[in-house]
Amino acid sequence: MADDPTLVEKYSKVSPYTLTLDRNFEEVASDGFSAILPNSEALETLNNSYPMGRNSAPLKINFLQRQKYRNANYFDAPSNPLPTPLDMLYDKVFYGKVDRFQNVIIPKQDSSLLKHASSKENVVAFNFVADAFFLLKRNLKIAGDSGGIETIQTNLFQIEASKGWRNQVDTYKSVFNQLCAAFQSVYLTTLSKKDYNKIITFSDYVGAFLNFLLTGDLRPRPVTLTAFVLSPQSSPVALSGLGLEIDRLGYGNDLMKYTGYIQDVNFSYYVKAARKFGLYVDRNGPWRLMADPLSPPMVQLRSAYPNSNEDFFDTYYDRTYTMDIDLLKENLLATYNNFARGNPSVIEAVIGTVACPTTHFNEIATREQVSLDYINNLGNEFWFNAYLRIRMWESSVFYKNASVLVKEATKIARAYGDDRGVIYINNLFKPYLYDERIFNTLTRQTQTVTVGSVLDGSTVTVGSGAPGTY
Repeated sequence: MADDPTLVEKYSKVSPYTLTLDRNFEEVASDGFSAILPNSEALETLNNSYPMGRNSAPLKINFLQRQKYRNANYFDAPSNPLPTPLDMLYDKVFYGKVDRFQNVIIPKQDSSLLKHASSKENVVAFNFVADAFFLLKRNLKIAGDSGGIETIQTNLFQIEASKGWRNQVDTYKSVFNQLCAAFQSVYLTTLSKKDYNKIITFSDYVGAFLNFLLTGDLRPRPVTLTAFVLSPQSSPVALSGLGLEIDRLGYGNDLMKYTGYIQDVNFSYYVKAARKFGLYVDRNGPWRLMADPLSPPMVQLRSAYPNSNEDFFDTYYDRTYTMDIDLLKENLLATYNNFARGNPSVIEAVIGTVACPTTHFNEIATREQVSLDYINNLGNEFWFNAYLRIRMWESSVFYKNASVLVKEATKIARAYGDDRGVIYINNLFKPYLYDERIFNTLTRQTQTVTVGSVLDGSTVTVGSGAPGTY
């Protein structure tokens, strides 16, 4: 129910739920709603009352309409201030994707950390997040049964989780395989026969793959797991383990968000109750709930599980840079062996001469499938070089002294362990995680550190050559 009774009364004959949301109001009025929208003045008033931004709208219209939704005081109206929502579109864009040191993270492959959040669907989240959702769900049910909130004509009474965590490593592998398929079917087929025949060994194949990325017309896209997690292709709910959704709506239509949730008669109570249990409501999709894992309610819920006194990120997450090279090895090995299996012989045509006018073909080499032990023995310098150049391409952050940096990482790995060499390379890209042209402040000093507030005490200066620290 809207706070302004005059506005509600004025448009009591118009149900936003019945409007065809993929069309603009002018089209709707012209084919069946002219009786309830009799003139352009009423149409203009309605258009000014509701946020009409949607992905299919023209840019000129969409800019103003998106601004209307973004700037509206849905949560901070003086008459009814609500707990601050989570803005994952314009502010906390990496919420649940990075730790406090700008390391990209992904939930551990450990089923004991997960718990079902729905009795009707196979929806899971971190155990303490599922517990918090259960408490919120029970609270809303008790409030409704007791007459504290509405129970009819509302989406916010008997809520049910419909989306949660999904294994994003499998999704990433699928994305990588699509890229490799393009490499083989598009790039390799355009090479001259001479250049194609140079791709014999696994090392040759990786070199060609890097050339495909660095010299082709392909726009930067995720190649490593780190880049995939940061990309829009990975949903924070599906990825982080911290989120649940109570609806399957898309995020592209602001009118649906406004009429279906923000105007819901129980919306105010829902936002306050969610925050009580350590859950944020997402401003850009009010049906999405994200946990604040370091808030007092969540800390209390986590205390019921093992290792609750240990660092939250160490307990629940792996840092993706620790997985990147192993996944590259696994995926490139599989695609190379597939290539070698389908193209085992390297054939060279010998043009006929006066003495021997018939053109004939010689097998000059054989492509052989290789093992994981074989590619591991290629050494750190080989893999650090591939990793650094891939990270440069996918992030559009390039170092002119890349070869020097690879040697430095190799030297660090030799002295302090392989993981330190990888950390060194990872730290080269951390200062660019947030684009400071968009976000004026990289670090916000807060009393309570939450996922997405980036506090990095030891980020290495780009190009300094200093060994990376955790």
